[in-house]
Amino acid sequence: MLRKLFKDSFTYSVSTFLSMGIGIFMIPFYTRILTPKDYGFIELLAIFGMVVSVFLNLEIYQAVARFYPDALSADDKKKIVSTSFWFIIASFALFNILVLFIFPKLSVVVLKDPGHSRIFLIGVWAFTFNFIFSFLQRQLIWQLLSRKNAIASITYTLLVAGFTITFLYVFKMGVIGVFLGQLIAAAVGSMLAFIFARESYAFVIDVDVFTRLVRFSLPLVPASLAVYGILYVDRYIINYFLSLNEVGLYSVAYKLASVITLMTVGVQTALTPMIYNYYQKPETPQNIALLFRYFFLAGMITITAISVFSRDLMVIFTQPAYYQAARLVPCLLFSVFFTSILNFSPGIFIEKRTKLIVYINVFLFLSNVVLNTLFVSIWGVQGAALATMLCSLLYFGLYQVIGNKFYPIPYPWPALVAVFACSSAGIMLVYFSRFDGLWLKAGTVCIASIVMSALLTRSRDWRYCYQLVRGGGS
Repeated sequence: MLRKLFKDSFTYSVSTFLSMGIGIFMIPFYTRILTPKDYGFIELLAIFGMVVSVFLNLEIYQAVARFYPDALSADDKKKIVSTSFWFIIASFALFNILVLFIFPKLSVVVLKDPGHSRIFLIGVWAFTFNFIFSFLQRQLIWQLLSRKNAIASITYTLLVAGFTITFLYVFKMGVIGVFLGQLIAAAVGSMLAFIFARESYAFVIDVDVFTRLVRFSLPLVPASLAVYGILYVDRYIINYFLSLNEVGLYSVAYKLASVITLMTVGVQTALTPMIYNYYQKPETPQNIALLFRYFFLAGMITITAISVFSRDLMVIFTQPAYYQAARLVPCLLFSVFFTSILNFSPGIFIEKRTKLIVYINVFLFLSNVVLNTLFVSIWGVQGAALATMLCSLLYFGLYQVIGNKFYPIPYPWPALVAVFACSSAGIMLVYFSRFDGLWLKAGTVCIASIVMSALLTRSRDWRYCYQLVRGGGS
């Protein structure tokens, strides 16, 4: 398992590194043209698209991920994929037809701005094609076609960057150019991903297969809505108590914090299909625990470094109007990291206890609403970052505790907690002492990294990983 995981992780990491690297490279281009209010507008419309997509696809792609590996024949696999694909096409097509008649009023409801209905309509088209591309790209992952997935991902990212820069700087299209660039890139990426896995698709809609898939995925709909609430309700609360300008600052800080996924998403993308294929092997829990220790260590070191230098990074990548967003970055880094490692708690999914996911996510959503409402009303946009971080920690903790009851994994919790505390202490030392020198900041990061490494690393683990990569393990 680990040898295959390392190979696919590397491929996914390279494509993600290039994709997100280009995304970070684009920040100066965006912030030079777009105001914080523009960023807030884009963020709220994107969140609306994510929420609507959950209703339209009924989370059926998660059912594909679960049932596709267990299908006994190529014909059964094709029925699963094709039935899901054509259902998604039909549901999004009907929604877009409806939007054509109501988009002026709907844009006011969603954005509280009557002057941007045309942008809203193009945004709907953009998230439609983005979701179709996402489904097709995920299918490449479920089929373990990591290289083809990487090609599709990089192609999409390059096209987004190229078209967006053209629309912003050449045609001066503003916010509408951002969505138009995504629309074109997603359309091309969808065609490419479809071609790569064309043998998995046919004009087939099997009612029995659809019923089985939806029976699994339907309980995940409220769970996924709750997840989006956990991740994004802070923006709407910020907009309610403050303004779109603060939403934009928060969004830029979150984008910088998302850099943490550069070192996590490759493993994450490869891990889920690997777990579903190998979870019955007795050595799998130990392998997951080993991987998580070093994954967690790398995450904490990265979070510490980015947090300590967040102000410097804002100066490099943005304009003065965005500099104050640097103070939000540390909390958002922890939030992004802990919400992105839930697949290291696979027990609930392996046992197909999807109703439990609903209860957990709804509880976390309500907690996030309460904490954000309270903290934003007291501390403003900084309160939103703090509330979101606390909810992410609770989110991760609940999945670990409950998931381990179904599929125990021997994580070294005392050492992991100590590493988290060390990272937090290093960040707070710099912030509260107001270190300005680069060498002092670099020294703090180095010392914290050495201490954290000493807490988690073991020499025998390195030898074991070396044997696996060389072919000595499964």
